[in-house]
Amino acid sequence: MSDARIGEVVISFRDESTTSHSAKRKLRIAIVSENLMPKVDGVTRCLARLLAHLREEGHEAVVLGPQSGMTHYETYPLVGTAGIPLVLYPGLKLNFLRPKFLRIIREFNPDVIHIVEPIWLGAQVLIAMQLGWCGKEWTADNHPGLGRGVGGPVVASYHTNLPTYASLFGFPWAEPIMWRFVRWLHGKVLLTACPSKSTAEMLKSRGFSTLRIWSRGVDLSLFGSHQRSSRRRASWGVDVVPDRGCLYDYSPDVASMLSKGVIPPLTPPPSPDLLPADMQLRMNESVVVLYVGRISYEKNLVMLIRAFDLLQRAAPADVPEPKLVLLNRRSSFPSYTETFGQVVLEALASGLPVVGLDAEGTRDLVNDGRTGYLLSKPAGLEWKTALADSSSQVFETAAENFSILLQNVVFDRKAQDIMRRRATEEGAEGHTWFDAMEAMVDHYREAIEMANQREGAATPPRDSPIIDFVRRCAVGVAAVIVDASVLSYEGTYYDNTTDTSRAKLLRA
Repeated sequence: MSDARIGEVVISFRDESTTSHSAKRKLRIAIVSENLMPKVDGVTRCLARLLAHLREEGHEAVVLGPQSGMTHYETYPLVGTAGIPLVLYPGLKLNFLRPKFLRIIREFNPDVIHIVEPIWLGAQVLIAMQLGWCGKEWTADNHPGLGRGVGGPVVASYHTNLPTYASLFGFPWAEPIMWRFVRWLHGKVLLTACPSKSTAEMLKSRGFSTLRIWSRGVDLSLFGSHQRSSRRRASWGVDVVPDRGCLYDYSPDVASMLSKGVIPPLTPPPSPDLLPADMQLRMNESVVVLYVGRISYEKNLVMLIRAFDLLQRAAPADVPEPKLVLLNRRSSFPSYTETFGQVVLEALASGLPVVGLDAEGTRDLVNDGRTGYLLSKPAGLEWKTALADSSSQVFETAAENFSILLQNVVFDRKAQDIMRRRATEEGAEGHTWFDAMEAMVDHYREAIEMANQREGAATPPRDSPIIDFVRRCAVGVAAVIVDASVLSYEGTYYDNTTDTSRAKLLRA
């Protein structure tokens, strides 16, 4: 594996020819996640892809997270715990560490522990590891205690700019506190995998270290211009181009001749046209400005709607009225809180030009002026500040400029078609799911190597006899409480699994 280093941001490239056989041994991975399937969002979609890849490659895994109603995914057990739904997002919960989790980690004996988006449940697991509740091998220098740190190969993955949401929802004072807390949590693991170079650079500027890139992929069998659907466009109330097999309306006389098998006289062939065959027909078709994503405040939809209103007012009289379609699940991507922008990648693969903000994630995917347009930040302002007040002049100017970028795509059909072709050819280049998920496995292997090197070089710290006695007593009492709690769960929780090889592990 070779590395490209940008400051402390490391982008890893797999090199099969130089990878030893021992480095390719199958791994045992314990995954702790704040969110699980069947809920659908960027985190769970990525986790689902990772589990599918691990199964295909023959690795073993167990997943610990919120109670989801599912016991398995891709043959791997999903072990749940109780939580309190969040007021703003009832689909998300504050999940609580369950003693069973600790026992599973000890008995599963993983090669590496992966904490997905540590913020609440992940924080509890990290503290439990420091105290030695998951086994001494997961404590710093095999020496349990709060503040000691975590030992062993532990990695985290960064998916969401959660601290930014504090400012979005009217609590700007809480954002710096959340950034310090998140940085503290990620500082306890050996490395943090984040989805894009721009996100890694942002995190580095905030004091995060040992960052690695864990990108995403796109399934070209699901996303591509070949999936263009006249039926779906009709359901949106959009005039559609007829299917390629029925491009022309015949006069009644010609239609009658064709129905009898008589071929009418041929006219001279048309002049060559370098544009697609249905281009002229599409000139009379309404353009859809499509947003695909969660319909929620932090997605900056107010600016999109304001910009679309300006777009409609600027439409020439001879151009069909454009349509704005919001799907609850983006050729238009006005969000600035993303870390990657999965649907941006899927839109480009589908041949859709993307108009978005010059923000983390999106700027890594959209080639400004070739596959779409990116709106630059106002001078001296961050997006969260510029767009905080929808009644401000800064917000209005941003909406006007975003509308101009939309007009460049919507009203110039030839330029739009060129961008569509470039998006199809260039947008998804280098983004396969196999490479993306195998990169995470490479990060696991790197963490194992880092932990081995640290263990060989470390010298256990020495405490005063009094401090050591107090710490050992605290850990001993906590261990008794946990063991008693585990016994009290006996017979209460049972994961209905048909996999006999994991029956012992999952028995509560």
